[in-house]
Amino acid sequence: MISLNTSILSEKHYVFSVSVRNPKYVAQNGGFEIRSLLSNANKIIEKTVGSLTFSVNPLNWGTTNSNLKVMLGWGVDISKSSLPPQFTFFRGSAALNPFKFYNAIQFIFTPSYETGTGVQLKIELRLDAESGFEILAGSISENLPSFGNNQVYCSLDSTITLNKITCYNVGVLSNLSDYHIGLKAYFPYDATESVLNANFGNLAIYTYHSSLGNYDSLPLIGEGRCQLISYATKNNLPGILPSVASNCYTMAHSQTGTNIVAVNPSNCGIKTNEKAQNLAFTFTATAAQIYGATFNTYAGFSF
Repeated sequence: MISLNTSILSEKHYVFSVSVRNPKYVAQNGGFEIRSLLSNANKIIEKTVGSLTFSVNPLNWGTTNSNLKVMLGWGVDISKSSLPPQFTFFRGSAALNPFKFYNAIQFIFTPSYETGTGVQLKIELRLDAESGFEILAGSISENLPSFGNNQVYCSLDSTITLNKITCYNVGVLSNLSDYHIGLKAYFPYDATESVLNANFGNLAIYTYHSSLGNYDSLPLIGEGRCQLISYATKNNLPGILPSVASNCYTMAHSQTGTNIVAVNPSNCGIKTNEKAQNLAFTFTATAAQIYGATFNTYAGFSF
């Protein structure tokens, strides 16, 4: 309520500036009342009502979270039904293998409306998984706009099964832009190739209140994740990243010259050289294991 200890003139414009916190619900029929009181008595002599004046547009991730996507590898949208089954989340192999298979994952998101200027945000990405799950150090990336002169930074909170990436100092998010948080993740071998945790990939946005010095406990946009994929997993092939003496117990090799030559015990591994070198990677997998029953132009590898 705003009180004016003066008369309101009919030809004068009045501007009221207030701070509004994000409402907990969507209101479509908000209005206002103006009342006149006698200065010498607590008595209302005039009243006017302006109904259907204010409304709240709900901020969300789109209908059925349609503004949320998941990309694998070099940017393959795994929600597409035309992709072969090999495009999914891969786990480690059952065989003893010093190499871990890290999935390159990008979580793409766009709010339904612009989040508004002058509002500092944080974004939480939940990555709950089973024991043995790892995020590769230094692999977290983002393209988030900064709030003012503050730099966006992301931190990883991790326990045995609960993992969360939180990005701070985020500025205005446009509904015309795609944003992402990327990472490389390792999923441990599972005999039943079970689907990922129901909270894996859940995104939420929170607002910061400078006067209170903390973030709101209620999210600006509640948790949601892409509903167009199954979050199924496959165990890695035991031999796709081999560790044998013939390749120096490694999968990366440096070679001089313009052509890649077969790797053997005499030329395997990484070697220093003043000349420009090529990097060769060794693995064992058949075409059917990579492509499936039918060759598909989507197949490839991400390093």
